[in-house]
Amino acid sequence: MKIALLNTYDIKGGASKAAFRLLHGLNSIGIGASMYVLCKLSNDKKVFGATGLVGKFLARFKQAVDYLPLLFYPKWNKEIFSTGLIPSTIFRKVNKFKPDIVHLHWINSGFINIEGLANFKSPIVWTMHDMWVFTGGFHYDNNLGNYRDLAGKCSVLGSNKNNDLSFKILKRKEKAWRNLNIHFVAPSNWLAKCARESYLLRNRDVRVIPNGLDFDAFRPMEQKLARQKLNLPLDKKFVLFGAAQVDKDKRKGYELFLQSLDYLSDDDFDFVVFGRKSLENSEKINNFKVHYLGEINDEELLIAAYSACDVFVIPSVQENLSNMVVEAMACNIPVVAFNIGGMPDMIKHKENGWLAKPFEVNDLATGIKWCLENKNIFSDNIRGAATEKFDLKIVAKQYRDLYQEIIDQKNKI
Repeated sequence: MKIALLNTYDIKGGASKAAFRLLHGLNSIGIGASMYVLCKLSNDKKVFGATGLVGKFLARFKQAVDYLPLLFYPKWNKEIFSTGLIPSTIFRKVNKFKPDIVHLHWINSGFINIEGLANFKSPIVWTMHDMWVFTGGFHYDNNLGNYRDLAGKCSVLGSNKNNDLSFKILKRKEKAWRNLNIHFVAPSNWLAKCARESYLLRNRDVRVIPNGLDFDAFRPMEQKLARQKLNLPLDKKFVLFGAAQVDKDKRKGYELFLQSLDYLSDDDFDFVVFGRKSLENSEKINNFKVHYLGEINDEELLIAAYSACDVFVIPSVQENLSNMVVEAMACNIPVVAFNIGGMPDMIKHKENGWLAKPFEVNDLATGIKWCLENKNIFSDNIRGAATEKFDLKIVAKQYRDLYQEIIDQKNKI
């Protein structure tokens, strides 16, 4: 069995990590998988794509061109929006590989255009890492539910017109994908439900297969050693917060996180924060001492960050299936989040963390405090329960079964 995985990047962003990990998971169970990307950032020999300055320039150029139609929408709120306009030739390399299955992941920022999917000669599996596949261009709907109807008057674009860019993109998808052999996968039950209710995919089969993690490689570090590695005090309790863009991506809930601090005492703990931050770093968040780790791209440092802390808080307002939640659980620390999206697929209330009532910051604070006070009850249960569902080999085998089912269907025709 030969599988071609496609993603815009190989190790940049949550979807990239999930696809890259699946690449190794598939190979570990004897499936010949390769990965094709627009911009290659790793040294992995199974990944094919432009590298170095050429790859980075190509990625930025194509993203800029993909955004050009948005210039006609001055009220666009600057949230991510992909038009899928730029023609791609990646199908030539993929078809030459002659895969049994083409497995798409996150293919935006000018990597593969909407109409380009028809050029692949193999059946397609498409893992949806956000809502883009079934929307008129936006990646998350801000809980408005406007993916359920034919697009138009797009709030992300700030548009009042029915026949706007969002409407045209959805009609392009409807026309281009109508007769294609595509099998859709959602990592979370929430995203699967949204897809099944959407205008575009309401009559299509949508499977649920979570993202996987190699628990043999992603193991907790002894807390004292982790803190020494990160130059953190040994005698404090720490609450961890992290995001690719800490305070810029509103979907990650940083503002709600700050509001929750009004219900907590600054004597109880310090904060550890990782990720890019647009505002100037400070030694304080409200009155809490904060330790900034910056952007972390090294997996060993990421393991140390989780292992050094006592609780991980992720107050997203919309989220599919966060890699960070599973990573934190692999390091055996409880997670506090709002009860939204894919969070209940991973977090069991008072078993491995706390599910706060959506957007009630006082309940989020209660969850942080409860997990700090009751961490001793978790023992090793957090990691053990996560392993049973999210272990990379288990996930790879679920995909293998789906691939084989599709291949068998094709052979019957």
